[in-house]
Amino acid sequence: MNAMESTMGETSWQDLYTTINLCNIAIKRYPTIPQVLESETNPYLGQAYGIRALMYFYGIRVWGRVPLIIEPWEGDLTQISVPRNSIEEVK
Repeated sequence: MNAMESTMGETSWQDLYTTINLCNIAIKRYPTIPQVLESETNPYLGQAYGIRALMYFYGIRVWGRVPLIIEPWEGDLTQISVPRNSIEEVK
C-alpha cells in the first residue's frame, strides 16, 4: 500500500478547516455563555485563538496561500468556496 494516497491532500485540507471552524465557533459562542465568568473565558479563548493560528501556520507551510476564514461556517464545509488570501494577510 502506498503511504500517500490521492485523497490525502483533500482530507488534510478538510481537517484543517474543520478545526479552524471549531475554533471560530468557540471564539464566537463561548463569551455568550451567561454562567461563565470572564476570568474563566479568557484561557479558553486564548486556546481557541492559538489553535486557529497553528492551523493557519500549517496551512501556509503545506499549501502557501489559503483562505482566511475568521467567522463560523454553519453549513457543509465541503460546499464553501472562498478565494485564497495572500500569506501576508493570513499572518
